Amino acid sequence: MLGELLSDRYKVHAANSGARALQLAQQLPLPSLVLLDAQPLADAEAVHLQAVLRGEPQHFQRLVRSADGRTMHGLGSYIPDVVEGEVRGFLVVCSDISDIKHAELQLQQANADLTLARDKAEAANRAKSSFLANMSHEIRTPMNAIIGLTHLLRRDADDPVAAERLDKVGDAATHLMQVLNDILDLSKIEAGRLELELTDFSLSDVLARCRALLAERAHAKGLEILVGAVPAATPDLLRGDPTRLSQALLNLLSNAVKFTERGRIALMIRSLPADTGEVVLRFEVHDTGIGIAADKLGELFGAFVQADTSTTRRFGGTGLGLAITQH
Repeated sequence: MLGELLSDRYKVHAANSGARALQLAQQLPLPSLVLLDAQPLADAEAVHLQAVLRGEPQHFQRLVRSADGRTMHGLGSYIPDVVEGEVRGFLVVCSDISDIKHAELQLQQANADLTLARDKAEAANRAKSSFLANMSHEIRTPMNAIIGLTHLLRRDADDPVAAERLDKVGDAATHLMQVLNDILDLSKIEAGRLELELTDFSLSDVLARCRALLAERAHAKGLEILVGAVPAATPDLLRGDPTRLSQALLNLLSNAVKFTERGRIALMIRSLPADTGEVVLRFEVHDTGIGIAADKLGELFGAFVQADTSTTRRFGGTGLGLAITQH
């Protein structure tokens, strides 16, 4: 051990002055250790010897090589023995800390690897978000043309078969546009570029618009949509982001319509306690649909996740709606 090599040879007890103690210390036989840069150990310790004999404790680390070729990390301390203001000698305490230094180097390398992996993941995520945003914009332009032209053709179509086919084209195009919008929103969220508006809007108008957009789909399945009364103390004119509020409500209500075969869907609104000047509302969607297994609840808000993979084939959807709504 490094301590065994150094401790006895660096113990100095001098009854004379500090200068005499230094002289005695320099005359001690040194262990067969050298620094890895080939500098003699005595030269490296000269500064520490002079300092400790002035009464200044010294603590230092050394990377040394022994006579048998072993490389060691040493931790040394020079502790002065001061009696009545005079340095009468000093005690050397040395330890081999090679294992500790090795563990530190491994930890540093692991941290460096983790930092590199994190940076790569963040760069990949930014690239993905940028790609999704660019592609969504590029695809939406021709999709708007398809939807618009399909609407014009459907309006002028006299042939029932052609009208039916155009209806299907329009429905498919509208569905695809919704998927593109969801992907664009998700990419904005992941890139931290989605900002909420702050504007005046009518809550009753938002609720009426949501109901109107879902009324035809619900009616086709024989479902009843009920929108509960707004709490009496809640003003109709609010300030916030009506577009995102509508989007969240439509995502929840659309899911309810999709997964409900019979019965009804209800949107309930409750007012929650809030600070003065603020209005906090809780929107709850209830349906009589198929429900969700308890072991699947934790997966609901993951992007591109469905509670059951078979639901994609049976009911359609990308699994983005709830993830976007949560964000």
